[in-house]
Amino acid sequence: MRQHQLRGTVEVIDDCTFQVSNLDMLAGEDVYWWGADGESMNQLMGGRRMSADSLVGNYSSQDMVVKLLPGLTWDNATVLGVWSEKMAGDYGHVVLQPEGGWPSSLSPSSPVETGNVTWTFNESALNGSFPPRNASNLTNGSWPLNATEANRTAFSNLTSGGMGLNGTMGASGNLTANGTLDSNQSSGSNITLPESSPSPSETLPLGPLRGAPQPTSFDSCIELGPKLRLRWTVDRENNSIDIGLEGALGDQEFMALGWAVPGALKNYMGHADVVVAGFDASRRPYAEDYFVTALAVCNVNTGSPQGVCPDADFAGPNRTVSNVELVYAQQMDGVTLVRYRRPLISPDREFDNDIDPDQEQPLIWATAASKHPSPFTSTKFPMPLFHGTEYQRNYGEAFLAVGKHFDLCMGPLDASRFGVRENRVGTVVAKKGVPLLVGVGNATSYVNPPNPGKSLYVSGQESPVLQVERGVTTNFTVAAGPAYPVYITDDPVGGAGLLNTSAGHVYAGGPQAYGTVAVPYRLSWTPNHTTPDTVYYQAWSERKMGWQISVVDGGFTDMYPNMATLADGKVNLYWALHYDSISFAVRGLRPSNWLAIAFGSGMVNSNSYVGWLDGDIPRVSTYWMDAHDPSGLHPVKEMLTNQRVSVSGGYISFEFTRLLRIPGSRNEIDPESLLRVVWAYGDAWTTGTLTSKHMHTAMSSDVTLINLRLGVAQVEHLQPVFVVHGFIMFLAWGVLLPGGAIAARYMKDWTGDIWFKVHVYSQTTGLVMAGLGLLFAMGELKGLNLYTTHAKIGMVVLVFGVLQPINAALRPEKPIPGEKPSMPREIWQTLHHWLGRGAMLLSLVAMLSGLVQLNQREDMRSDSVAGLMGGLLVWVTALFAFVVYKEYKSSEARPPVQGAVRIDSQEPEHWTNGESNSVLDPDADEGHARGLSPPRHHSRREEKTSEIQLETL
Repeated sequence: MRQHQLRGTVEVIDDCTFQVSNLDMLAGEDVYWWGADGESMNQLMGGRRMSADSLVGNYSSQDMVVKLLPGLTWDNATVLGVWSEKMAGDYGHVVLQPEGGWPSSLSPSSPVETGNVTWTFNESALNGSFPPRNASNLTNGSWPLNATEANRTAFSNLTSGGMGLNGTMGASGNLTANGTLDSNQSSGSNITLPESSPSPSETLPLGPLRGAPQPTSFDSCIELGPKLRLRWTVDRENNSIDIGLEGALGDQEFMALGWAVPGALKNYMGHADVVVAGFDASRRPYAEDYFVTALAVCNVNTGSPQGVCPDADFAGPNRTVSNVELVYAQQMDGVTLVRYRRPLISPDREFDNDIDPDQEQPLIWATAASKHPSPFTSTKFPMPLFHGTEYQRNYGEAFLAVGKHFDLCMGPLDASRFGVRENRVGTVVAKKGVPLLVGVGNATSYVNPPNPGKSLYVSGQESPVLQVERGVTTNFTVAAGPAYPVYITDDPVGGAGLLNTSAGHVYAGGPQAYGTVAVPYRLSWTPNHTTPDTVYYQAWSERKMGWQISVVDGGFTDMYPNMATLADGKVNLYWALHYDSISFAVRGLRPSNWLAIAFGSGMVNSNSYVGWLDGDIPRVSTYWMDAHDPSGLHPVKEMLTNQRVSVSGGYISFEFTRLLRIPGSRNEIDPESLLRVVWAYGDAWTTGTLTSKHMHTAMSSDVTLINLRLGVAQVEHLQPVFVVHGFIMFLAWGVLLPGGAIAARYMKDWTGDIWFKVHVYSQTTGLVMAGLGLLFAMGELKGLNLYTTHAKIGMVVLVFGVLQPINAALRPEKPIPGEKPSMPREIWQTLHHWLGRGAMLLSLVAMLSGLVQLNQREDMRSDSVAGLMGGLLVWVTALFAFVVYKEYKSSEARPPVQGAVRIDSQEPEHWTNGESNSVLDPDADEGHARGLSPPRHHSRREEKTSEIQLETL
């Protein structure tokens, strides 16, 4: 096991198949079965996939049969392991060897070849004594041997720690020892070696292969608590038991396990024989023998020790009473494992309790914090502290017969479930203005093996996780020497200066970034909102010496140069302009489950961006909106990058980066123009069909205008100019122009030419006011904007209105009294009448569309617009009712005439004597003033009567 709590048993079945039993592993990225020619970093990194199947997700006591890739056999790998290709990480491996181990499987009849070969002879190969026999202690040296001698003696390794003694045998028979061996410990027997050094591949049998037993593997396992497991292997022949305590522990927490007094029925802690294990403040492992006299923290100041104290404190300084041997310890993936060995039947009859493998015995356990020794304490042993209450238990007891087999630990222990972080590596938090010292040193606990034996040290820690904030400059003082320039990259492997190595994206540093303690190199780097959450500091000239940089969002004000509080003060918007893109961050100032902004005149007809959490998955969804209800939201695919969503205390924030101009889309952002922004938030969102429950619970009441280039913003209220525009247009098209037409139609029986003056002045004033209304709108919108339906209809209406006086000026001559009007005059009269009518009808549509557009503004209340629209409809209805009433009265006052009605009216004298040639003289009125009637003919008579044709309404 080297990472991800990898455990299991591997058995090679044949040349292309192997079997895995009880596989445990925490999930990784791009993980495969891996083969290599050796265990060194270069050999492992130069290895190859052994199977096409990837290892995805967590594995919990799983069995599998794995086929090698076509063309591969065990000649292609002497090491089999689990490997992450993305991280170039070794999760664990075994060195495959023949049954019986090296070199005992070699036979004298095996083919031989000459040459210098180095062997390591382990205790398992012992069969012989070490020459020369008269030496009492052997150190490095060389002894000539007969190259043809059938029997040669071998090195034996009986030194502590299980390390082999190296021997080099030349073709001439010279045997060279490297190391130290006490000859009194040799066994005195012989082994037979071939005449010369054999080739392992030539003598390796094709039968089953195996790997050496691993210190993390045990015969049995049970769970003592959610965070603590007990593993063990019993060795009856040697009167010992190997115990592994495995727990998800915080810093300087301890694990304790002990056997109660045989025959105890209650109060199992009293006189219990306990082992306390863990890692101290210096990350050194320990496993110490303790004895319990009271349920209290150890107190050695009372004359005799009381409480949970080391055996040595009870025995005194002149006795060695600890019968616990620390075998192995590791901290990995937040899980602490300590393997220790103790006797089943202890020679210490005073402070140890015996273990009967076949008898079920009570044992006790606990985990808690410990107080570690310091120059100011009287003990050199860790001091276990209080470990919980009945309501928060981190202690307990169990009844166990260790001679029985138990396999009750399902899957790997996942420390992340308990909030315990990776404990092999520290964390260094960069502070603004404080430089970080980067050096180099020996690798002792590199977090992502394999490693070249050297690591980069930051602020005195070996390859820690470095935490920096976006927008804050981090300064490095590089003093790792000229051999190790430093750079920052997105490549977890590093070594960009090596051949056939990808440099990845280099954020800072490079081959020039090297220095010494005397002459350091000053390196500065400022991550921004486009920097990934995880990057790496690495050595330019060597792989896998550095580790992760965690880039956190310290504050949007540091990351983004521009900020604006949107209308109503409930949402903040941050942005940063780039060459062809722009980055936004949106922060809600009220609790919600989704938050949205939209670019446009309002939510309707806008491009909207919704930030939300889909379970644990952050999402930034994009939509085109053409209505306020959910059916008006249409998902669109925008190439957003750097998407992030975070929720803190119910307050949601999200970020994204988009192009300023999207190819093939009208969804563009012009930094030089004002951007109209609105916001909304609500309680629920989904990627599926949106319904009423996904509607907003709050939205902006006003549009915020933002100049992205200048970094300024203001809330857009309904401008007085638009109020003036609407009022003027209503007076023009709702009062004056209809009033002029009504005057020409129904005021002919008034004395003199009042009807004519009212008609001319009303029409003229109405057209002038309509022009002024257009100028007001153009001034506010910075030009003639015909993008909206209201603007298009309004422009058509205005053209119709302007054509009327032009039409009057171009009228044909009127007929002589009694004559039929000419064809051009009839066409002119028809055109003049219908232009007037069309202008009146379209003006009503234009006014209604203006109110609809006003209703779409976020700063207008819907009930206010509805009131204005209702008032307009009441006014139009009143005008219509007046016309109907007048027509009805006129029809009652006149006798029926077939096809026509004669109306006598008193006309101005200059209508009939030809004195006026003005465009607006009475002759023009024949068509212009009476827009509701067809052509009529004048007759000169003393009573000055005129005849008109009335259409049926």
